[in-house]
Amino acid sequence: MLDDTVILHTSDHGYFLGEWRLFDKRLMHEPSIRVPFQVRYPKRIPAGTVRKEMILDTDIAPTILDLAGIPVPEHMQGKSILPLARKADPDFRKEWYYEYYEWPNPKKVAPHRGIRMETVQVDPICSRSVRGRTLRSSS
Repeated sequence: MLDDTVILHTSDHGYFLGEWRLFDKRLMHEPSIRVPFQVRYPKRIPAGTVRKEMILDTDIAPTILDLAGIPVPEHMQGKSILPLARKADPDFRKEWYYEYYEWPNPKKVAPHRGIRMETVQVDPICSRSVRGRTLRSSS
């Protein structure tokens, strides 16, 4: 029965607890954008498979649909990661865009955006004003 069961493990992004003088988790900093994503399903994924491609939270639903044998609707963002279990795909995802905008907010996290590429991450670009209000950095 275990070999006929898909086990998927992932988690939410971690919180900063003062490291680098940061707090919360809404910053595009490497430790907070990485989350575990593990799938056990011997029928489709060989044991010990480890991939380096960048996957996103938006890939979870298409992957689950693919595991269930249900076609992924074209309007969905993300893509199934199951093809990566068979072979590497250097074109799977080369980069992705991050944007956080929830202002004003009780945590006082400034709106920001960034780009993550395979080998480099463009530091977040923080907005300095939102709707005429100047944002103050803590540094």
